[in-house]
Amino acid sequence: MNPLKLFLRWQYLGTEDQRPGRARQAVLANQLGMLGALATAPYQLFYIIYDLAALLPLILLNVAIMATYLSALPLNAAGRHDTARNMALTAPMVQVILVTAFLSTGAGVHLFYFSLACLLPLAFSRERMRLLLFLLGLTTVLLMLSHLLFPPGRSVVTLPEGVLRFMYAGSMLGVIALTGGFAFLYRREIDRAEAELSRTNRHLATLSARDPLTGVANRRGLDLFLQGQWELMAEKGKPLAVLMCDVDHFKTFNDDHGHKHGDVCLRQVAEALTGQVRRDTDLVARYGGEEFTLVLPATDLDGATRVAEACRRAVAGLGIRHGGSLPGRLLTVSVGVSVAFPAEQGSVIELVHLADEALYQAKDRGRDQYAVRLPGAEPVEEMSNTAIMPR
Repeated sequence: MNPLKLFLRWQYLGTEDQRPGRARQAVLANQLGMLGALATAPYQLFYIIYDLAALLPLILLNVAIMATYLSALPLNAAGRHDTARNMALTAPMVQVILVTAFLSTGAGVHLFYFSLACLLPLAFSRERMRLLLFLLGLTTVLLMLSHLLFPPGRSVVTLPEGVLRFMYAGSMLGVIALTGGFAFLYRREIDRAEAELSRTNRHLATLSARDPLTGVANRRGLDLFLQGQWELMAEKGKPLAVLMCDVDHFKTFNDDHGHKHGDVCLRQVAEALTGQVRRDTDLVARYGGEEFTLVLPATDLDGATRVAEACRRAVAGLGIRHGGSLPGRLLTVSVGVSVAFPAEQGSVIELVHLADEALYQAKDRGRDQYAVRLPGAEPVEEMSNTAIMPR
């Protein structure tokens, strides 16, 4: 398998079902464990090629340290997150000063304390500030001790100056690569967390804007959509249509059949109304109780009345019997229609108010029909008596 894919997969060991802070800690420990072992490997190869016999103790030390680094992964997988973090952080502290004791500061290995100091704040939450400050202080002390105790010429193994310079340059590159690599990975985790948060927020926003009974938009979703479409249609110079639909005699239906059947009826009505809008830009919402609202952007009066008639027929076509106190009658809806040009007239509040007035006119005329009210005009004497035509 591709080593990069393995790294990207293994960094998440032990993060399942963990709270975000704990998961980030586990990821950091896994990354530090894998990158620490990876950063040690080139030194091991150099020691073996340069002088296996003289540097054997250092090679064995690094093998033990690499094993300590990699232990973070199974520890996280076993749920021992604090132990995994502590092992991943202790290993470089011990490794750097011991390797420096072998080779002196001339090899530049002590520079990795700078990388470690950059990583420590990422490993602890604000609640562990004292421990963080202690470890930052310890890192500083170890760096200073490395300079004071192990300058070139005072080390267990003496290497030529040219070799030390080569190792020092390699250590500098390693520090830059390691620090930059961790910064990149941490930025990647932040982006990942932000993307997940955005998805969650969008999901919550969708839930908060949906009516749980019928599945169509709720009043909050309707208000947001209406305001947005009013502004958009004003920019485009196009009309905006609003249809207010009310289930006729619904209180009687509830009294006769019970609220359970009433809920089923509302879901069926919502589905029938939704089936009459064919564009993604249209919206069906539950305005409240047994009342529904349709918002039809870029729709003129002719198109709006056709949809109103289609809605009336669709609900009647459900064949839901009223029964009880209204024997032989089918469930129907009355519809109020209003259309406005947002760039020229009225307000979104007035548009909804006019559609509501039209709805009451339709009810006053006998229900199971639609009526129209337009801004600045008298009530339109128009009822549902035309064939359904596609918009």
